[in-house]
Amino acid sequence: MINTLKIIVVLVGMIVLGGGSAKAQDIHFSQIYNAALHMNPALTGNFDGNLRVNLNWKDQWRSVGKAFQTYAASFDQNVMKTRVGKAYFAYGISFYQDIAGEVKLGTTRVMGSLAAYLWAGKKGRISLGLQAGWGRVGVDPTAMRWGNQYDGLQYNPNLPSGETNQFDPFSFADVSAGIVYWFSDAGKRTTYDNTKDWKIGFSVHHLNRPRNAYYSDERLPMKFVAHFNGYFGVKNSTWGFWPSASFLFQNPHWEVMAGLLFRTTINGKARVTGFKKEMAISFGGHFRVASPFDAFIPEIFFEVSGFGVGVTYDVNISELSSATNLSGGIEISLRYILDDKYYYQRPTRRVPSF
Repeated sequence: MINTLKIIVVLVGMIVLGGGSAKAQDIHFSQIYNAALHMNPALTGNFDGNLRVNLNWKDQWRSVGKAFQTYAASFDQNVMKTRVGKAYFAYGISFYQDIAGEVKLGTTRVMGSLAAYLWAGKKGRISLGLQAGWGRVGVDPTAMRWGNQYDGLQYNPNLPSGETNQFDPFSFADVSAGIVYWFSDAGKRTTYDNTKDWKIGFSVHHLNRPRNAYYSDERLPMKFVAHFNGYFGVKNSTWGFWPSASFLFQNPHWEVMAGLLFRTTINGKARVTGFKKEMAISFGGHFRVASPFDAFIPEIFFEVSGFGVGVTYDVNISELSSATNLSGGIEISLRYILDDKYYYQRPTRRVPSF
């Protein structure tokens, strides 16, 4: 019974966020704020600094076999920054590959992003983002095993399968768009206490509804994402808290993620000179809800200077936990943000320039 359930788990995962045919899924990260370009193109350039690099890796449902492995990378940079009141732009590129099962059913996407920033008061910004790129879906037919290849005792790969190759890879274009409001109040200039920095946004993915099935011209449904995350420093303290929430809907599936991290500064940063390196650690967790609870996700995130390393683990608490043994998947993120040195030369300007 358990083995059967494990097979069902893998098959369900392979069609999640799809339309019912065997097809690849949309990527699924728990550290959504460390995979910003994959969540909303309007988050391109949405950080304090000049440029940002993110690397992500997730190994999901290992307890039921080679279920999902996801690799992602992104780069984005702000350009044409100027003083408060003027618009500026950001560009980025993102890549991911998602591989599922023994036959390596997977999706590869390469996307380019562009965002425009408009000031909404001295502490608010509105960004509009557009993302477009190329995708490919494929499997490894040589890894498939057919009934005709069993000789009565065991599997024999030298026997003909009697099957024709109906799994040629196919490619498609993909387009997404989004909007974000970003409020930022840095608090005191020499410390990070009393900082208020939060973002709320909405994005629509797969606007052109690309093909995503082997046996038909079935189209991938559009995915709608609403999200919020922020950082709120506690006055006269080295502590702060970092809430986040997101809602995803891709007919007929939906998902909610919500949680809270607590952040403490180990070594404060000299914000005027920029010479002293900041160190901080954040810890907490999130819940993922999808009819009803799916996973609890503890997290730890360590920062030193412009580098950040995050580790999460999905503890499966859904009805499938008997097959997964509560195991969801480990996820690791690496982040680097390059400071905009002009910020330290002219600290009275809220927007870094170079």
